[in-house]
Amino acid sequence: MILSIDPTANIILNGEALGAFPLRSGTRQGCPLSPLLFNIVLEVLASAIRQQKDIKVLKLKETAYVRGMGNLEHSSL
Repeated sequence: MILSIDPTANIILNGEALGAFPLRSGTRQGCPLSPLLFNIVLEVLASAIRQQKDIKVLKLKETAYVRGMGNLEHSSL
């Protein structure tokens, strides 16, 4: 997949293309850069949270059960 400098999108409604419009933010669906950008931003956020000493943390048991989500391992929390 080629990364585009000026990405556009097109909507098809009832089988008819409505015309291209520019994408002003974000990455296109399926872009190989998306997971890398997500991981970079998440690591910066996690690092900032870890540096805060006055954050109150909700302590959970090693295995938590959340209604509607099934069994969550401690590594998932």
